[in-house]
Amino acid sequence: MIDDFDRKILRAMQRDNRQSMAAVGDTVGLSEPAVRRRIAKLRTDGMIVADVAIVNAARLGITVIISVRFEKESQQTYDAFKAAMQSTDAISQCYTVTGDEDFILIGHFPDMAAYDDWV
Repeated sequence: MIDDFDRKILRAMQRDNRQSMAAVGDTVGLSEPAVRRRIAKLRTDGMIVADVAIVNAARLGITVIISVRFEKESQQTYDAFKAAMQSTDAISQCYTVTGDEDFILIGHFPDMAAYDDWV
């Protein structure tokens, strides 16, 4: 279970995980060693699973939302499609959805010509 200090640490790290442990400590009201121990425990316990960089999509060119519908559906088709999207650099997000569409993708392309080539 996490407590209020852990929640404050997580919020501070979500805003900027590159700040020093001392800065996090100042924000949450704990010493640097206490923050370091808590963060290590949050990682060990699987509460923090990754440190990521959030990319400014606007700097990549255009962002495209793509809907995908399969003519014939099967778990094998879905799994193969998801694997293909995970290995496609231009696709940053892939969602399985209900309704008429099977997937919604978020893609980033330098321009419409690059998107057309990808399609």
